[in-house]
Amino acid sequence: MYHEVERALTGPLRQVPLLTIFGERNDPLKFQPRWKALFPEARQVVVSKGNHFPMCDDPDLVATSIRDWYRGVVCP
Repeated sequence: MYHEVERALTGPLRQVPLLTIFGERNDPLKFQPRWKALFPEARQVVVSKGNHFPMCDDPDLVATSIRDWYRGVVCP
C-alpha cells in the first residue's frame, strides 16, 4: 500500500503543497524524514512530546500551524 501512495504522491500530486504534523513520540516508521526526502518543499511540524493524535496533545499549535501554512502557501 505504501508503494502505491508514494507513486501517487510523486506523480502529478508532487506539485501540491504539503504540510505534515507528527507527534514527537509517534513516528515509529520514520515517515517524517521520508516525506521530507520525497517532498523537500514540504513544511513539517513536530509536536513536542506529542503522540499518535498531535491535535489532542497541542491543539493550538496544530490549528495555528495549519492556518499559517494555508495562508502562506495555499492562499497567500
